[in-house]
Amino acid sequence: MTNTATVPARQNSAQTITGRAILLEIGSKLGVLDTFLTHKEISVADVAKESGVAPPWIASYYAALSHAGLARPGPKVGGEVTHYHAAPDLQQSINDVGYVLWGLGSCAPLIANAVAFAKDLPTAANLHVRDGEHVARTSRWMGEQDFYPQAEAAILASSPRKIVDLGSGTCGLLLRCLRKLPESRGVGIDLSHDACVKARSIVQAAGMDSRVSVIEAPIQSLVNDPSPVEGADVIHGGFVFHDLMPDEEATLNALLKTFRVAAPKAAVIVVDAVPYGPEPDEHAFSAAFTFLHSHFMARRLQPESEWKQRLTDAGFPNVSVSRLGISGGRIFTARAA
Repeated sequence: MTNTATVPARQNSAQTITGRAILLEIGSKLGVLDTFLTHKEISVADVAKESGVAPPWIASYYAALSHAGLARPGPKVGGEVTHYHAAPDLQQSINDVGYVLWGLGSCAPLIANAVAFAKDLPTAANLHVRDGEHVARTSRWMGEQDFYPQAEAAILASSPRKIVDLGSGTCGLLLRCLRKLPESRGVGIDLSHDACVKARSIVQAAGMDSRVSVIEAPIQSLVNDPSPVEGADVIHGGFVFHDLMPDEEATLNALLKTFRVAAPKAAVIVVDAVPYGPEPDEHAFSAAFTFLHSHFMARRLQPESEWKQRLTDAGFPNVSVSRLGISGGRIFTARAA
């Protein structure tokens, strides 16, 4: 008989997150995961019909999810399980495996070609490009518990009537906030055409067309046309500003000053990563995140002290800092008064 008590808990934890990552990635590729998250109960037959995947295959997949602790089977009908429920910790599991999938999936082209990046970063960056959809999805996954709740709380603290979200993607954060602020409106600004198209569809489906404007544009354009941020009570930028560093730091400074003039009463909420997070519990992931951004993406992350100084120089002397769930992540809330 196997003595399971001798297996280290740490080893089991690593195996658990790996197994769940594999299954959740498969589910996403099949297009059968989102339905599972948005419905209290799913039917194997209905999911098979919607996805175009044969029912036995879908049934086997959900049985595997159940065995992995991510789903709960309903009662058997005719000897077979026909319905499944999401397990209570499914959302937390998605958050956790998001890190693994972002690091080893989204960043796979970078890691696999490390020698090329070490020898000639500009050339390698043009040749070995990450899958934008995968990056966006896994970033969203690891932000389910470690970004969105904290960013949302920071935004809601100002009870804003107008929220501008820079790098808004499909407007998930905006919609989260506006559902709790029924008298408020929002503006989402994103460079990605595909993200904006999807955002408009999601906004329409949510019945918020009259409350949300989606603008397809680079955030740099606000320097010359600040009209989208005029009158804003909150201007939020989540992990977008480090993309301007080091090459466009002057533009970043100009953007912050534009916010100060166009929306003098606004709280500017910058959510971004600092290099090599100093707290013991954030060392490992923050080290990898910093190294990848510096040596594979040609991005410069700046420490808390530099962010405070940059915001102060732009006309926001009142700056508070709090930690994000993502290691190395910080929330800088800046106000003019």
